[in-house]
Amino acid sequence: MNKVLVGCFVCGISGLAWMALFLLCNQCLSYFFRAKKWSISVHHTMNMSEAIVSSLQAVLSSVCGIVVVAACRHDVIKAVHPLASWYAWVAASYFIYDTIAMYKVHVASLTEVPKCLADRISSYLRRRTLLAIHHILVTVFLMPVLVYRSGVGDFFVGCFYCVELSGPFTNMRVVLSRLGFKTSRTLLRRDKERCVRSLAEDVEGHLNANDLRPAYRALKKLRSKSPSRASAIRTADGRLVSDMDGQMARWAEYFGQLFTVDPPTEQLHTTGLQAVDADPPIDETAPSLDEVREAVAKLKGGKAADVCNISAELLKAGGEAMIRGLHAVLTAVWQSGTIPPDWKRRLVVPIWKGKGDSQDCNNYRGITLLSVPGKVLAHLLLTRIRSHLVKHQRPQQSGFMPGKSTTDRILALRVLVERRREFRQGMLAAYVDLKKAFDSVHRESLWDLLRLRGIPARTIGLITGLYSGTESAVKCGAGVSSFFPVNTGVRQGCVLAPSLFNACMDWVLDKVVDQSDCGASVGNTKITDLVFADDVVIFAESLEVLVMALEALHEEAKPLGLEVSWLKTKVQVFGDLLDEAVQSVHACDEDIEILESFTYLGSAVHNDGGSRQEVLRRIGIAHGVMDSLSGSIWRCRYLCRRTKIRIFKSLVIPVLLYGCETWTLNSDLKRRINAFGNKCLRRIMGLYAMNGFLMIVTFALCRVAIFPYMYLAYGEQYGLDIIQVAKKIPIHCNLGSLLVLLPQIHWLRLMVVGAFKVSQGVTLTEADEKID
Repeated sequence: MNKVLVGCFVCGISGLAWMALFLLCNQCLSYFFRAKKWSISVHHTMNMSEAIVSSLQAVLSSVCGIVVVAACRHDVIKAVHPLASWYAWVAASYFIYDTIAMYKVHVASLTEVPKCLADRISSYLRRRTLLAIHHILVTVFLMPVLVYRSGVGDFFVGCFYCVELSGPFTNMRVVLSRLGFKTSRTLLRRDKERCVRSLAEDVEGHLNANDLRPAYRALKKLRSKSPSRASAIRTADGRLVSDMDGQMARWAEYFGQLFTVDPPTEQLHTTGLQAVDADPPIDETAPSLDEVREAVAKLKGGKAADVCNISAELLKAGGEAMIRGLHAVLTAVWQSGTIPPDWKRRLVVPIWKGKGDSQDCNNYRGITLLSVPGKVLAHLLLTRIRSHLVKHQRPQQSGFMPGKSTTDRILALRVLVERRREFRQGMLAAYVDLKKAFDSVHRESLWDLLRLRGIPARTIGLITGLYSGTESAVKCGAGVSSFFPVNTGVRQGCVLAPSLFNACMDWVLDKVVDQSDCGASVGNTKITDLVFADDVVIFAESLEVLVMALEALHEEAKPLGLEVSWLKTKVQVFGDLLDEAVQSVHACDEDIEILESFTYLGSAVHNDGGSRQEVLRRIGIAHGVMDSLSGSIWRCRYLCRRTKIRIFKSLVIPVLLYGCETWTLNSDLKRRINAFGNKCLRRIMGLYAMNGFLMIVTFALCRVAIFPYMYLAYGEQYGLDIIQVAKKIPIHCNLGSLLVLLPQIHWLRLMVVGAFKVSQGVTLTEADEKID
C-alpha cells in the first residue's frame, strides 16, 4: 500500500510538472513571437508547446528504456530494475496531462467556442477520438499491469519505453509546420501533383479523341526535359555575356560568320552546253486564284510568326477575302518581278542541341522563320517547276523525294554489300561530308544550272528576286538583333531549297561519274553512288578509282561553293581489298580514316554486311528512351496502362525499329529484341514477371511484327505490292531450288522465304514467327 501511495504521489508531482512545463513553453513562445513580430496564432503556439513537452517525455522514456534494457539483458525474464516500475507512474501522469493539453489545443483551434463544457468535451472527443481512447486505456489498464506484475519481464518493459525514441522527430515536424517551414514545400508538392494530374488528363483526353498534336505537346511538358537556352553565352574570346543586348550582338556575330562563305575562286563552266527543253513547257503566267488557295492550304500550322507577324493560321482564317487580297499582291509581284523586302528577311532562333556546353554558341542550331507570304510565293514557283526538275533528277538521289526516305538508301547499301559478299567480291565505299552544304551554295552558279535545266527566264528571275538581298536577324528571347546580309546558300525552311540543292548535287556527281570509273557492279548493273540530300556514298572496286572519284568531287564542287570536309569523310572496306594494316586513304593531300563500321543515315553498317551491330545499337538507344521516360511517364499514376502502352508504341518502338526493314534477323537477334520488349512491358505494367495470360493480353495490346516491314520495303524498292511480291513465287515451285542461289542468311533470302510462305496463305506475322 505504501508503494501505491508513493507512486500516486510521484504521479501527481510529475503531472503538475508536465503542466507547468507546458504553460512555461507556451508563455516563452508567445513572448518570442511577439518580440519577433511573427503572426503565429495562439492555437499554433499551444500546439508547438505540446510538441516540445511530448519530445521531452519521449527522451526521458527512451533513456529509461535503454537503461532498463542494458541492465536486464543478461536475463530477459527474471532480471529486475526499479526504473521499469517507477517510470510507469511518470508515464501515467504524462498521458493524463497530454489528454488535458490536447483538449486545450482543440479549444484554442475552434473559431466559435461552445459555452457549455459538455459541448466542448464532445467536440474534442469527436476530433481526437482515437488519441483519447489510447490515453485512457494506457492510463487505466496498462500502467497498473506494469506496476502489479511482480517484477517479471523488466527487459520487455524497457523495450516498450524505447518505442518513444521516434517521438522527438515526429514532434519536430509539427513545430516546423507551424512555423511555416514545411508549408511552402507541401504547397509546392501539391501544386506539382495538380499540374501532373492536369497534364496527364490532357494527354489521356487528346489521345482518346485522336487529337495527336496537343496530346504530344502535353506529353512533352509532362516529361519536363525540354532544354532551355543558357542565361549567359560566351563570346569568341571566352568572355561571358549575360545582358540581353550583348547576347543579341554575340548571336548576330556568330550566325553572321556561319552564313558568310567566301565566293568560289573558280567559275562554273557551262559554255557549249545546251539547255534542256521543258516538255511540257513550264507555265509562266501569273498564278490563278485556285493556285493561291491551294498554296495557302499547303502551309503548315503551329509555326511561330515571321518578321511580318503573319502566321499561316491568319491566312487560313481570313477566308475568301484574305485569299483574294493575297492573290492580288502575288499577281503584282509576279508581273513586276519585284519582291517585297520583308519577304526576303528571316529570323533565326538558336536552339540548344541538348549536348555540350550550353554557353557555347557552336552547340546551338539555328531554326529559321521565313515570311509566310513569301512561302506562298515559293509554293507557287515550286508547283510550276517541280515535275520538270524531278523528271531530270538523278535516280541515285532520294533526298526530299516523294515516296522516298532514308530507309531506301540504307536498304540499297545493305543489299549491295550482301550481293557483293555473296559472289566474294569486295568493294570500297567513301562517305563524303560537305562543309555547311546548304549554307555555302554559290547562288549565281545555281541560277546557271537552272537555265541548263530548262527553267524559263521569268521563273528564274522570280527565284533570283526571292534570294537576292536576303537578310537575317537573331531572335533572342523577346528581342531581335540587327539584320545582317546573307548572300550564299539556299534558304533554310524554304520549299524551293531542296529542289535547288538537289540540282547542285546532281551536277557535281554527274561530273564525278564521267571523270572516274567509280561504281560497284552486281551482274549487269553498276551502282556508282547513293545520295540522300548532302549525304553521299561513292563506291569503287579499287583504291585508285576511289581516290580518283574523291579528287574529282573535290574539284567539281568548288565552282558551286561546296567544300569537302576531309575530317568527317570516312572510307569503309568490304572484303579483302586492302591490307588490315592500312589505317587511312590519301586523297587531295589529306588522310581519310578507314572504319570497320559507319553510321549511315542513322543506321550502323558493318563491313561484314550483317545487322547484329545495328540491332544491338538500336536496343541500346531504345533503352535510353525508356529510361528518360521512367520517372515522368511510366511511374505516373495518373496515366492508365493503355495510354502508357500507346506512348511506348509511339516513342520507343519507332526508335527501336528504325531501319528494321533492312535488317537480316536470325533467331538470336529476334530473341534479343523480344527480351527487350518483355522487359519494357514489365516495366510499364509495374511487374517483375508476367504469367502466360498477362503476357498474352499485353502482347495483344502491343504486338509489333518486324517482318512485314521488310515486305513493304521490298515492295517500295521494286515498285511492287505485297500481294504482287507473293505472286512472284509460284505455289508449285520448289523452295529449296530458290535458296540454292542464296546460301547465306541475308535480306533477299528472308524475302524469298517470306514471300513463298505468304503465297501459300500464311499471314505476315506467322511468316515472321516461322522464319529463322
